Amino acid sequence: MKKYFTLILIVVFSEISFSQVVLESDTQINEFVSIPQESVFVHFNSSLLFTGEYFYYSIFCFNNKTKQLSEISKVAYVELIGKNNEIIFKHKIRLNNGIGYSDFFIPVSVSSGNYKLVAYTNWMRNFNIKAFFITDINIINPYKTNKATYLQSSLDTEFVNLDKDSLLVYSTIKPNESMLKIVLNAKHFKQREKVTISFNSSKEDMVLKGDYSISVRRKGTISKPLELKSADFIKNISNVGIPAPSIGSEVFLPELRGELLMGKVTSKNNEVSVNNLKVSVSIPSENNLFKILQTNEKGEFYLNISEDYSSDKIYFELLDNQTNQFNIQLITNDSIGAQNLEFNEFKIKPEWKQEIIEQSIHNQIESAYFEFKPDFLLPMKVRDLFENRIADTFKLDDYSRFPTLKETIFEIVKNVSIRKIEGDAYVFELQGFNFGTNSSIKPLILVDGIAVQNHTSLLDLDPFNISEILVYRDQFVFGLEVFQGAIVIKTIKGLNDIFLLNKSIKTATFFKSQANKKYFTQEYNAETLNNRLPDDRQQLLWVPNFELTNTNNDLSFYTSDVLGEFEISLEGFTKEGMPISLIQSFNVEH
Repeated sequence: MKKYFTLILIVVFSEISFSQVVLESDTQINEFVSIPQESVFVHFNSSLLFTGEYFYYSIFCFNNKTKQLSEISKVAYVELIGKNNEIIFKHKIRLNNGIGYSDFFIPVSVSSGNYKLVAYTNWMRNFNIKAFFITDINIINPYKTNKATYLQSSLDTEFVNLDKDSLLVYSTIKPNESMLKIVLNAKHFKQREKVTISFNSSKEDMVLKGDYSISVRRKGTISKPLELKSADFIKNISNVGIPAPSIGSEVFLPELRGELLMGKVTSKNNEVSVNNLKVSVSIPSENNLFKILQTNEKGEFYLNISEDYSSDKIYFELLDNQTNQFNIQLITNDSIGAQNLEFNEFKIKPEWKQEIIEQSIHNQIESAYFEFKPDFLLPMKVRDLFENRIADTFKLDDYSRFPTLKETIFEIVKNVSIRKIEGDAYVFELQGFNFGTNSSIKPLILVDGIAVQNHTSLLDLDPFNISEILVYRDQFVFGLEVFQGAIVIKTIKGLNDIFLLNKSIKTATFFKSQANKKYFTQEYNAETLNNRLPDDRQQLLWVPNFELTNTNNDLSFYTSDVLGEFEISLEGFTKEGMPISLIQSFNVEH
């Protein structure tokens, strides 16, 4: 993996548009071609969904050379695209050892029709779109349907017209051909009854360890697009070539170290150089993500984010009080669009009417009681920005409140002073552990995780809106900038954007990655089995990251009040990269 970083180091200050570089030497070309291509596989809960339902998916990213889970890209992108370039959603997915997952609630604003699910990494954008994961997803909206377009008058019309090339990508594997088998504790179950799945190997010496996702969902009778299986995906992995790159070729960078964001500084009068400017970047979050970046000769700067974060707001400020001479903007990454996608004809058959009504009723009931069955965001991995250094903490409620921040600092906060420098300008100073104060080195000041270098502007803060002030007396180095300690101010009501805009801090909303969730799993016991809360789940279980080991081979869930045939679908790969595709059905009866 270490060798892949060489390309980044060589080209990060080259001619660049977002996430792209222009190859300028044979050395850069050799670095580019040395990185293996990637492919992605997506397992999802269904290729036919109704508005008001959740679309769940897991993504597996593979190294085409080794046919193992990839360690190259740390980020993948998933889009659901409709005709006329309609983007239903676009997700950025963090990959952990090549694996990630997320979900999307399909709103009633989405029309019935055929859509394309497209998944890729930034590195894959260098290659033919045929290298992307592309499959059909059909959506039925019973509340917003153009009958003239979607309602069939003839029962003989085919639901989907698949051409010969499309047929090649669909699964040929049979469940009984798999080396891993699903064993249920029964074939028929009652409502709200416990179902136990056991996973057994058909060979005694087979290692079961692997990474999988599992969906348990009511089958239904409505036709739906066929779904690619992991076995066929692995079989069809190949290096989809592009013309050999040459000097001057533009290529997309792999996101090797996390999410890659790009910003650009431009001169307001086009006469001042934009090279080697220092830009402070803040993303307020539990992690207080803060970095000092440097521009290249075109004013571009790059931010790699490997830490967890929760906000989609990013704040920029030029150091050395140069903001009035420059503009700062965040460069966004566009969708791949629908121009290279071919959409199938979508038709709804009259005989589906009753099932559409029944499924819609189930979905409406589930939506009405969603608050009793919530999913939960997984806690963030919190990283201490100040490397576990000890802070002196001053909770202002423990003291008498003063009308100004200047008086508050003077009367309450130890080892911090405010000095007037020229005109109406002031600077905060912090005394180090050696009891000396280096007035030439400013402390870092964060207000609710946002770096503020204009110390004078801080005097406008309302001290009655401050909950606590933390003082770190250590010296810190961020990027190429040295700070004499740090002052962290936490407010009660948050900062007003008007305050920030008036203080030379630029703000933007960026395309953030999806947060990981723990999905709701219904459980029953003797006390809750007969409760009156309706259970109309058609999706009985979704486990996006089930890790199978030789000692962990069981999984349990409960049926709902919905009757019919249900299907267990498992997709994934063993630790050796062997694909596993399993399908097993069972019935829920009165």
